[in-house]
Amino acid sequence: MKRIILILRIGLVLSFLLFINSATLFAQQLLTPSLNTSSQVPLEKCTAPLMEQKQMEALGIFGSKEYFEAWMEDKIQDRKSANLRTTMDEVRLIPVVVHVIHNGEPLGQGANIPLEQIEAQIRILNEDYNRTNPDAANTLTAFQPVAANANIQFVLAKQDPRGLPTNGIVRVQGSQSEYDQSDAPRLSQLSYWNSEEYLNIWVAPLTSINLGYATFPLSDLDGLNFPPTAKETDGVTIDYEYFGEGGSAINASQGRTTTHEIGHFLGLRHIWGDGGCDVDDFVNDTPDQNGPNSNCQTDRATCGNLDMIQNYMDYTPDACMNLFTQGQLERMNVVLANSPRRVSLINNRATQDPQIFAHDLAIETVIDPKDYICSTTITPQISVYNAGTNSLTSAEVAIRLNGQVLEQKSFSLDLDQGDADTLSFASIQVAPSGNNFVAEIVSVNGGADENSTNNTRATSPVIQPNLSLPYTYSSGDFNSVWTVKNEDEALTWETQPLTLDGQSVEALRLNFYNYETSGATDYLISPQINLAQFPDAQLVFDMAYARYPQTGLDDQLIIGISTDCGNTFDFINPPYQKSQERLETATASTAEFIPSSQRNFRTEVVDLSPYADEGNIRIAFITINGFGNNLYLKDIRLNPNQATNYSYTLDELASPSPLPDGSQENDVIHLTNTGQLAINTLLVDRVLNGFAQSLLTLEDMDIAPGEQVALELPSLLRDELNGVEYRFHSPNYDQNASNLQELERYFYQDAATVAVPWRQYFDNLPELDPWVTVNPENGQTAWEVVTKDGGQNDNLAVLQTQTNGNTYWLGSPLMDLSNTSRASIFFDRAASGITGNTRLKVMLSLDGGNTFGQQVAIYEGETLNTITGDSPVNPNTPNEFVKEFVDLSEFTGDGSEKVRIAFVLENGTENTQPIYLDNIELFLSDNPNPVYPSDGDAVLYPNPATSIFNLAFNLPQREDVRIQIVSTSGQVAHDVVYPGTLNQTYSFSSELFAKGIFIIKIQSETLSLTKRLIIR
Repeated sequence: MKRIILILRIGLVLSFLLFINSATLFAQQLLTPSLNTSSQVPLEKCTAPLMEQKQMEALGIFGSKEYFEAWMEDKIQDRKSANLRTTMDEVRLIPVVVHVIHNGEPLGQGANIPLEQIEAQIRILNEDYNRTNPDAANTLTAFQPVAANANIQFVLAKQDPRGLPTNGIVRVQGSQSEYDQSDAPRLSQLSYWNSEEYLNIWVAPLTSINLGYATFPLSDLDGLNFPPTAKETDGVTIDYEYFGEGGSAINASQGRTTTHEIGHFLGLRHIWGDGGCDVDDFVNDTPDQNGPNSNCQTDRATCGNLDMIQNYMDYTPDACMNLFTQGQLERMNVVLANSPRRVSLINNRATQDPQIFAHDLAIETVIDPKDYICSTTITPQISVYNAGTNSLTSAEVAIRLNGQVLEQKSFSLDLDQGDADTLSFASIQVAPSGNNFVAEIVSVNGGADENSTNNTRATSPVIQPNLSLPYTYSSGDFNSVWTVKNEDEALTWETQPLTLDGQSVEALRLNFYNYETSGATDYLISPQINLAQFPDAQLVFDMAYARYPQTGLDDQLIIGISTDCGNTFDFINPPYQKSQERLETATASTAEFIPSSQRNFRTEVVDLSPYADEGNIRIAFITINGFGNNLYLKDIRLNPNQATNYSYTLDELASPSPLPDGSQENDVIHLTNTGQLAINTLLVDRVLNGFAQSLLTLEDMDIAPGEQVALELPSLLRDELNGVEYRFHSPNYDQNASNLQELERYFYQDAATVAVPWRQYFDNLPELDPWVTVNPENGQTAWEVVTKDGGQNDNLAVLQTQTNGNTYWLGSPLMDLSNTSRASIFFDRAASGITGNTRLKVMLSLDGGNTFGQQVAIYEGETLNTITGDSPVNPNTPNEFVKEFVDLSEFTGDGSEKVRIAFVLENGTENTQPIYLDNIELFLSDNPNPVYPSDGDAVLYPNPATSIFNLAFNLPQREDVRIQIVSTSGQVAHDVVYPGTLNQTYSFSSELFAKGIFIIKIQSETLSLTKRLIIR
């Protein structure tokens, strides 16, 4: 078996801690990440640094702090040169939509926060950003000259995206109980209004690690395109317990979490610059500060000057925040005057009452036909809504194809303002291409529609080709079978000849290396595939990609699925989405990446069976440009079944054993590749005692199909009982759900030692200690101590209940047998009704219990029974027990410094009767029939003696024993102290003594004997 010493990459998570110091205090503290942490992931008030990093990853250099700050400084200087200044009468209105994402609670309870809480937050924002907050007078004297009125007012939107009146609040039941920043697309999918016109604030139950997060603004660089999700997730997200005050908010909340996060949204950084005294927040009038502040200590000075702990961009408790500065206002002014999706917010239509007409029926969308169609037979449908004030009872709508009216139809309606309906028409036939479809409202309520601007919608339907499976891409399919969608009309998918290992092949390339439009998307779209015919289909392709070795220049590949013939593709939950190290297949390079070998490619598999119920689908290879390095595809296949896959099994946890001593460095797991593809990379999540540990990335393994390997993972175990869950997934970063393999094991780590010889009768003990026990499969109760009926301190060990397929371990402390050449153990056992392959094994370890490589005894099936019949053993009946002897002499001497024995019961069932162990004793001899004195006594034998005489002991505990042998004349022939005497037998040669009579004196803590010895 190949043993792999793995290359590991450990994913670390930044964590922040929330302290509730009083009813009004909360703060954060940055913790050092650790691989083997056992603490819970703590609270983080603000994830701005992480959000900025994600923005940079998405946009590359254009999303970086350096680029943004250079742009910001230029704009500030431009405004100063132009003498632009915000005056008190230049109030800027920003429309806000609050998306309340709840878990189904009644209105006003839990996450479904009451209206009063939302109104309180809007009031607090307007006070804070206009310096009318009641605590403004508390600003320290030193900072009053720079305290600023931003002249920004936040208003709940007055008209929705359709132009209808609104209160600016949307309530939606969410899809999960809590969310973190990675769920931003999911929150957006639940509820979103166009971020060009609205400040979206999502109020939701967030995970316990953060209170809120916001997206940073971007520069207005000409030609800069944004990632597809950037617009949809632009805004602010706040935990519902920290939004506003009152209602569901905690007592500590005074609404300043939202004030803080909107500061980020408008371009402000943390006042300490997310660093120390030498890190800047790029604002001149905020003093340097060595980290965040967590209390109201106003005399705090960390960088040689007074800290501005009252600034909204610190982590100060809400009750102590009260100012923005003039320098921060300059930054907000630049953002509101220049930044995309910020400049368009100011005083836009959403801040104004909508213009409403009495009779106004609007076409919202053409449902069918869209631009891409999968059949030339169409049943036209449109979605309409009442945008006017009067109820609508009827409408006449016409549809035209290439200028010819196909149908003009009257519809009965019952629509109040905002109500919507779907209107259907008779089926039509369209040509495969060259179609111009138009739907138009002709009249409403028997008269003219008073607003003609929303009366017409048009599409250009084109039939899409079908694809039968199996399918393999071949030269010439690029433009004839597959469709390229190139929205920016710049670089896009193209064919590219390659020479791989001396062979010429055709590949498809996206030239990211020379593609400067960061964030641009390009689509390579398949024909339509009928999954009703192929419900178990899969997509397989070979992909090659090398990263450009610069932070932020990361490209993405997404496999999008369309269920509407290719008109839209799911970006939120695609079956395949990779970037950075999950996408790369070759070494990063500053040179343009051109594959030269098949080893530069990796086979990717996408399971399409989850979409089987959708019928016709289309697949798109979607790329998002990060101005990184080139991406190549080849050998695209669509199989009617799961013919190719990544598959593997976790065969066993080879080490450590369930009873290690802590000296082990690694956990060794045997894994077999059972799939058709080699595995080079695996991801491993581990949970120790209920706490998630750092992600491990196992790399450079090269496990061939059918091969079994031993994987070494750094050990996590701690002393005493440990439960570890191993979750292996994503072979070669494969994203199919079927590739999760889990293994759960329990360990009892203990390095306690015991001097030899020893005995374990379990008497006078409420617990097994110093022995240990564990059920490695499920952590259930294993061996226990029980008291015999009527016996005072007369105990024994029992395994009461068992579960099918489980094992139950009882282990000794560590012992050193290196200083003896002989050793053995005796023990009493009892069992009944055992059949089949249930067995009790005695195992021995030479490495402290990390591995048990020696089986020194086994009792299996009926041979395990000590009485006949199925009745349980009576532990109070000695004759139902059998005494066993096991010689351990083979495992003594050098190399036997850390010996541990374990009794292991396996293959039992729920019906297995209790099994008992008692009177376990280790002797430093190999005599299966030793002379055994009565308790607390010593025996001299043989006597008279001719060649050898022996003294055998049976003491209650290890004692130092003095043995004197004195002649009848009073001469001392032997006087030695024998330390640690318990059950030893000491042998003496008669030849060392004269013939005659001797007196033997034996003295110890509990023993004082005199014996008469005759030597012949």
